[in-house]
Amino acid sequence: MAGMRFVRFVRVAPTLAVFVAAAMWVGTPAFAQSDEPDYAREGAYVGLGGFFALENASGTADDSGGVSALLGLRIVSGVSLELEGSWVGEITDDDLGGLSSNIKLYLAELSDGAILGGRFQPYIMGSAGFVWAGGSAGARIGGGAGAEFYLTENIALNSTIAYYAHGGEPSDTRYGSFLLGALYRF
Repeated sequence: MAGMRFVRFVRVAPTLAVFVAAAMWVGTPAFAQSDEPDYAREGAYVGLGGFFALENASGTADDSGGVSALLGLRIVSGVSLELEGSWVGEITDDDLGGLSSNIKLYLAELSDGAILGGRFQPYIMGSAGFVWAGGSAGARIGGGAGAEFYLTENIALNSTIAYYAHGGEPSDTRYGSFLLGALYRF
């Protein structure tokens, strides 16, 4: 049963991401001004988001919601490094906490920020860290794709679709997640 939910998630997630991106684009006026801010500028940011985790077919976990907080640094226009803390409720027998380091590679920079004047910035992401639950800890790796959409020079909405695998204890849990959040750039 859990395997079928995961297959549905994998089939629906790309379509959902396209609809979210289209909704953000349609709701935005044309940004053809020459004095646009540099949305891909270097600098620090913080973020907060909520996500839904869809457990893989291992049968050891349930689908669950969670929260994520991050500190990030855009080291060059096309690359960010992040430290992310997350909590997933009851995806295992206990609540699951995690701490990861992420790297994001921004695809819009390949086209010189030509997508909506740089406001829409798609990326691919890699993640490595550790998780803990019920007094035990284990390793976590993951990867995904997403996009940031800048409402102002400092505030962006972000959406990420990712897949995480945990090795060893607290369990061999694997899950897909869909995150919606917001960022504040300093």
